[in-house]
Amino acid sequence: MVEFQIGDTAFRAGKLNAFEQMDVAVVLLPVISGAADAIARVFRGGGGLESGVKALLDSEPSAVLAPLAKALAAMPREDRRMVVTTALCKVQWAKKGQVGWQVLCDHQGNIMLNEVADSLPLMVQIVWRVLQPSLASFSAAPPAPGN
Repeated sequence: MVEFQIGDTAFRAGKLNAFEQMDVAVVLLPVISGAADAIARVFRGGGGLESGVKALLDSEPSAVLAPLAKALAAMPREDRRMVVTTALCKVQWAKKGQVGWQVLCDHQGNIMLNEVADSLPLMVQIVWRVLQPSLASFSAAPPAPGN
């Protein structure tokens, strides 16, 4: 479980199961391949995924953003919504002083927290936090034979 804070709202996110990871990976493949050169530079840098992406965005934002924007624009609306809904359904939220956690999104894509429903940048931050562990695992070395 990943826990993080954005403003005065705490979030916690569960992991995508293997089938969800597969579905999201298949949909995101054109996006990932569209930025393959930039992604390769991130991993050649030797740091972690997050620090590598940050360094690349700081030095050459168009190397990442242009191919990503092009691939995302070509992605069908249903695919974009599937990726976002799959991620947001894994998230719960709580305000400071609130007792208990609330579901952020139902499986139909209805977002239960207006701050997120009304803010694309906030929604993207949350989706990234959910997807990052799954996407990073694809860059890891494969298991040794017999494991």
